[in-house]
Amino acid sequence: MYGDMMMVLSNELIDSAGGTQYIQSLICYIAETPSTTTNEYHETYSYLHSGHLSQHATIMDQRSFSACSNKFHCGCNVEDYLTYCLKLEKTTGQVTLSHAGPNSIYNNETISRRFTKSTLDLNDLKYIRISAGSQQVPIRNLM
Repeated sequence: MYGDMMMVLSNELIDSAGGTQYIQSLICYIAETPSTTTNEYHETYSYLHSGHLSQHATIMDQRSFSACSNKFHCGCNVEDYLTYCLKLEKTTGQVTLSHAGPNSIYNNETISRRFTKSTLDLNDLKYIRISAGSQQVPIRNLM
């Protein structure tokens, strides 16, 4: 697994057939890890955003994320297993995305955003949807 996956937390079950315009959701997109075969470092944006799952292409094109990084994987060994951590502090509205390498040491680059309750109430998010195209995503320690 080399990134390029999305986790969406929502207040209602997301039906892939449509009808998502009224669903309140937190989109957490993790970009594909950068190539290690070139000397130039180029990484697509990873981001956090309060919006709708169907907005991903627009969010990427317009760079209209709530919080983002295009150096999220910088400094980590992308050739090995990566652990991602999405931390929600429901009382403050703080959301932080971080990752660790195989040695379980968390990298310095995090993506963080504080959402107001009127923008996104973290207490209302009850459903999780993970998509990674045709890849399988191993999940553990989900609390």
